[in-house]
Amino acid sequence: MLYGGYDTSGNPLGDTWSWSGTGWTQESATGPSARGFAGITTLNGTAVLFGGCGAGLCNPLSDTWTWNGTAWTDANVTGPSASFGNAMATLNSTAVLFGGSGTGGSTLGDAWTWNGSGWTEANTTGPARYSHAMATLNSAVVLFGGYDANTKPLADTWTWNGATWTEANVTGPSARDGHAMATLNGTVVLFGGTGANSSVLGDTWIWNGTTWTEANVSGPSARYYHAMATLNGTVVLFGGCPTIDCSAPLSDTWTWNGTGWTQIGVTGPSARDGHAMAAW
Repeated sequence: MLYGGYDTSGNPLGDTWSWSGTGWTQESATGPSARGFAGITTLNGTAVLFGGCGAGLCNPLSDTWTWNGTAWTDANVTGPSASFGNAMATLNSTAVLFGGSGTGGSTLGDAWTWNGSGWTEANTTGPARYSHAMATLNSAVVLFGGYDANTKPLADTWTWNGATWTEANVTGPSARDGHAMATLNGTVVLFGGTGANSSVLGDTWIWNGTTWTEANVSGPSARYYHAMATLNGTVVLFGGCPTIDCSAPLSDTWTWNGTGWTQIGVTGPSARDGHAMAAW
């Protein structure tokens, strides 16, 4: 499923779409307020969405919503502080939320877990950042990149085992933010983002749990603030910004089968960036 984002005029969206593997369907469901840059993941067949920001100067949000395939529910719980540009992934029987940009422009380094009914803060210190990406592999959450408190793109790789963060001493993708990651067939695939000197990236990288390898393949055009999720043995990618000013976000759909990208010629959500995607 896909939720929200920003349209071609920079206005926040509040629509929900489902991808069947061959086509998009808009859901007639009322849910979270229109927003972009929210975190999302799936737990026990339910999508969990947290935070994000709406229109204007982007006051970050702190609400938690769940999607069961037909309807949104406001969890109406107390949990992480308001943030946008956070990242979420699922580990064992919990959803994990980390980092983001908070109230007053603070850069967050707190980790929280969601058990399906409530949030618990993890008693740990992590690599504070926002606009990073996370995915789960081999009983660990993998985190790459993002912006630090000085708005500097990062190129570090971290893993979370459910209790502590560990930095992996590896070389891999260049420093970036606004990229997306998803898990497929025992690997994590990373695509795109923005890098040094405001470059927009279109490279594909694979993490096998130990090392990063760049995939020398053609695929989607360079972009950032796109989203990816895994469904039925493929990673699905939608939309994003092709230029640093994001004046013309994209509306294309691509799939990754583990060896190459394929563009799917379908009509679906309108052009957007900063949206959230998860399989449920």
